[in-house]
Amino acid sequence: AIRVNPLYADAYYNRGIAFEKKGDVDRAITDYDSTIRLTPDSSLAYYHRGAAWDRKGDVDRAIADYDAAIRLNPRNAVAYLNRGAAWKRKGDVAKANSDFNTASRLTPPQGMAGPMREPDGGR
Repeated sequence: AIRVNPLYADAYYNRGIAFEKKGDVDRAITDYDSTIRLTPDSSLAYYHRGAAWDRKGDVDRAIADYDAAIRLNPRNAVAYLNRGAAWKRKGDVAKANSDFNTASRLTPPQGMAGPMREPDGGR
């Protein structure tokens, strides 16, 4: 799909997810970069790139991307949860607890089970 239409953001996003699942975090980040360049309002692309940075141990970049994901979709409980965990690793317990509390308030009664979806598909 990317060869046919290099401006197709969903193709980069989906391939980034596949790379991330395979453990190829660097290639996932590259594809999330492309997704964000093409659709800068994609909360999910920022969220997943943040998770990829987190896996690489780059907590500051992870937090920056979780910030962007939350700015674009303030109801993304998982982004708050992951950002809270990142703040905790940095030693900022107050920010971590704030994010954990927000995630808890946003979490539906059945918990965070199931796929994370945005009403508009995240794009």
